[in-house]
Amino acid sequence: ACGYLFLLLFIAGPLRRFGAYTIPDFAEGRFDSPLFRKIAVVFVLFIGFFYTMPQMKGAGTTLAYIFPGMPYWGGVVLVGAVITLNVVKFIRTIPAGIEIRCRIPGNSREKKMPPAS
Repeated sequence: ACGYLFLLLFIAGPLRRFGAYTIPDFAEGRFDSPLFRKIAVVFVLFIGFFYTMPQMKGAGTTLAYIFPGMPYWGGVVLVGAVITLNVVKFIRTIPAGIEIRCRIPGNSREKKMPPAS
């Protein structure tokens, strides 16, 4: 919870003012270098991996306790699959959400629709 508070206070504001949605976007735009973007991606993935490890440990332990016949690794795989499916589903909905928000009259992002990629 403290990490999210830190992100909210010190990272989210500057990113929003800069017009970037992610830390790698900010790094590339601020330093005008694709190399910095790649370095930022590696750092984000590294931190995300170590953030997810204890959650997977807890998921495997919890599901092995709830379902006595299930092995520990089965719980890890099951929860990992659920998380992966949710992330993929969320990524697919982002462009539609941006387009809907940009078309709402009076919305502050009106006419600032990002170019289609």
